[in-house]
Amino acid sequence: MAKEDPRRYPKGEGVESRPITVSDADSAYEILKMSAVAASCDPPPREAIVRTLQQLEPTLAADSLILFVENAAVAVAVLFLPPASGDDEVASVIADVLPAYRGRGLEQTLCHWMDERTRQAKDAGGRLHQLRSSCDLRNIGRLDLLGAMGFEPVRYAYKMHVQLTEPPSLPTLPAELRLIPWDAQRSSQALRVFNRAFAGHWGLPEIDEGMWQQRFLGVEQSRMDLSWMVLEGDDVVGLCINWVLPPRSEDDGERGWIEAIGVVPEYRGRGIADAMMAQSLLAFYESGLSQAGLDVDTQNETGALTLYEKHGFHPAQQTVILVKSV
Repeated sequence: MAKEDPRRYPKGEGVESRPITVSDADSAYEILKMSAVAASCDPPPREAIVRTLQQLEPTLAADSLILFVENAAVAVAVLFLPPASGDDEVASVIADVLPAYRGRGLEQTLCHWMDERTRQAKDAGGRLHQLRSSCDLRNIGRLDLLGAMGFEPVRYAYKMHVQLTEPPSLPTLPAELRLIPWDAQRSSQALRVFNRAFAGHWGLPEIDEGMWQQRFLGVEQSRMDLSWMVLEGDDVVGLCINWVLPPRSEDDGERGWIEAIGVVPEYRGRGIADAMMAQSLLAFYESGLSQAGLDVDTQNETGALTLYEKHGFHPAQQTVILVKSV
């Protein structure tokens, strides 16, 4: 007997399903937005949903699912399988059900499909062993949904913001160190520094040149003209990669974003991260941005949280990272 297509569950009750396409961006956005609004959380930017689906378009036919009840989109799931996830052993998932349709079996539908698809990926020779998702702690409904799908909380992070109301003062680096604008000619050296600076950080594997471009330097929001390096002689010893994010709503403006700031271990404690942070905030301010933000692991052991608080950042949202074994 042929195996039933996991996209066909559950039968009856007027539920239909198919893979997501880029043209479903508005439907996916509405589902994620309604879930966030119901929990008094900030909804994701629509532009981010569009960009994500565009980037994943070659894999959406196999790695996504959208459910309809009476022709209305009510649930979505998207898998970021390797290499799109950036880790050969871990995949990420975005999954949600409209609040009004939770508890009707749609969660089990998404879970069944997700489990089947990840097993296929693992059986195809991959090293995949874990699924990962994240959620605003205020979004109890979505946390319950992920819990019903077998995810368990393992880590917590802050999304932090600072208002840029005046230019920051710039600290002085030791004489042997130089802070310079991002130098594309030193990109490969900067990648080696990135991997050394973030070695051992939870959830962040060593990355190669392809992922360096795809994940950090080559994305639409990256602003290398607002990014920095610190050198000793000709050697890169610290880096700060900055982005500018689009407005979250019609009443909002663009935001500066500290995407990655790191220093090689033997150069920590010399004011390098402090100098790069101040220079980044000054660059954002001089570019007319009124706010900056970043993400930080609350269990980060390098003192990052203390640095961010020194520069006026405060927690605006707490996120939980959840995992599920494959």
